[in-house]
Amino acid sequence: MKFIATTPILVEEIVKDELVELGAGKTSAKRGKVFFESSLKKACEIGFNLRCGKRILMPISEWDYSSKESFYEASRKIEWENYIPYNKTFAVRIKGGDSVLRNTAYAALLIKDAIVDRIRDKKGGRPSVNKENPLISVLGLVQDNHAEISIDLCGPLHKRGYRKFATPGALNETLAAVILRICEYKGEELFLDPMAGSGTFGIEAAMISSQMAPGLLWNRNRGFFATDFISAKEKREIVNEAKNKISIPKEKIIVSDISAENIKICANNVKMAKLDKFITFMISDFFDLKFDFKKGIIVTNMPYGDHAEIMGEEKDFFNKVGDKLKKDFCGYRAYLLLGSNLAAKSIGLKASKKISLYNGSKEVKLCCYELYSGSRKKGNLD
Repeated sequence: MKFIATTPILVEEIVKDELVELGAGKTSAKRGKVFFESSLKKACEIGFNLRCGKRILMPISEWDYSSKESFYEASRKIEWENYIPYNKTFAVRIKGGDSVLRNTAYAALLIKDAIVDRIRDKKGGRPSVNKENPLISVLGLVQDNHAEISIDLCGPLHKRGYRKFATPGALNETLAAVILRICEYKGEELFLDPMAGSGTFGIEAAMISSQMAPGLLWNRNRGFFATDFISAKEKREIVNEAKNKISIPKEKIIVSDISAENIKICANNVKMAKLDKFITFMISDFFDLKFDFKKGIIVTNMPYGDHAEIMGEEKDFFNKVGDKLKKDFCGYRAYLLLGSNLAAKSIGLKASKKISLYNGSKEVKLCCYELYSGSRKKGNLD
């Protein structure tokens, strides 16, 4: 069977590599998507374990249409009773638009009506619509009088289930996992997030280090769990196989923040993730941190730095970060997520890598610094 993993922009190859590791076959990437093949059970298992993707879609139909009426009739021919139980909730989300269906909300309404009408006729009851938290999502694209419709097998993968509390500017869970994969973090070295905010990097690092599948934190009544796509036995196998892989992290995972309130939020989120035994919390200014560990990895989402100009206290802050890294973290690798190239320049260290990413719609820079003894790089750092 054919499936689609949707991805953050610019990281399609990263998601593709993870899909291959999880057993996907015949993978190919294009903007925001990775196509792959597998059995239906395997696709469900992949979605349950995938850290870096956004959604796993199962295409179920595509057709051409010339009018709203023909669009509805084609929608109604889909065997919706095989995808959406009549006693579950669902939602329809459509992107695109063309001369026939200028309003995507109206296109979604037509498909919703087709689903309800067909299931009522076939089963004698109808599923309810829940736009905010549907158990099953129908996603589609309408463009140039052509429709493509898919079932979302797992729901939004970034909604792990642990982040009940968030600090301003909190990082998307999927992006955090992408960054840790770029960092080649595998739990084999000390991990430190010194400006932890709500703790997303630390939690994702602990999940990687302990080999915890993201799906283990889901509400077990979403996506394929809410359907009969695979048997109850197969669902239990996916869950039990993931549970059996969990292990104790080999190295320390430390999350620190200057704000006691932020650390309280971190601790609550870590508890929701059932990882509180694996993470050490500290309340400290980054500039006061110092450890006896000779090597490790620092990964953090830096505050500030997303303005057209960086001046005054903000520039001094970035300069001090660079000085602190060079002075007290020799032997470490540091990955800083920064809001702009200007912020990166203000760090004052030569980045071994600069990678463009998107945090939502905003472009950000992930800069890697290999910290070693010696003179500080001066001048143009590009």
